Amino acid sequence: MTDELPCVELECGTPPRGMLEDLISAQLLKSRLIILNEEIDEENAKNVVRQLIYLACLSNEPIKIILNSVGGEVYKGLLIYNTIKDLVQKGIEVTIEVRGLGASMACVIVQAATKRLASRRTRFLIHEVSSIAWGRTSEVQEQADELRKVNDLCKDILAERSKKTAEEIEKIWHKKDVWMSAEETLEFGLIDEIVD
Repeated sequence: MTDELPCVELECGTPPRGMLEDLISAQLLKSRLIILNEEIDEENAKNVVRQLIYLACLSNEPIKIILNSVGGEVYKGLLIYNTIKDLVQKGIEVTIEVRGLGASMACVIVQAATKRLASRRTRFLIHEVSSIAWGRTSEVQEQADELRKVNDLCKDILAERSKKTAEEIEKIWHKKDVWMSAEETLEFGLIDEIVD
């Protein structure tokens, strides 16, 4: 896989916006490059997973994801995380390079990668899982129990890849927001390398 981005030659001027986006997406996929540059929701999680599985079906060559995200829906993020982990376990190298922001669930997704990179001026954010609960008392209690389980799951993912204990993560986890520079994130163990 080359580090250079491919160029697309266009004839007769620039095509309409939708067509141009399709051309760019197709060209990026040919280079085994996926971009996740938005809040994680059902639509973009489905698109990222679809692209990952498509590339895995084509070959075992490495895949690179460029990520810039505020985080988003936990279950959708876990779908991306688990798909990447499956590919890595099957021997496909997946590199995630964070450019700009790797916050909340996005930081958890990064932990699935074989190689975890970040641009020098990237920021990271970790915090407890949050939710809004409503309904009868018993329903709210069930939601709270599930929230605790998902919270522990995300905490364990961060602990495993950072080679920290659950207790060490717990010490900072309950703060409202824990912001880190790329250098601090590297020192903490949530990325492997800073790239320029």
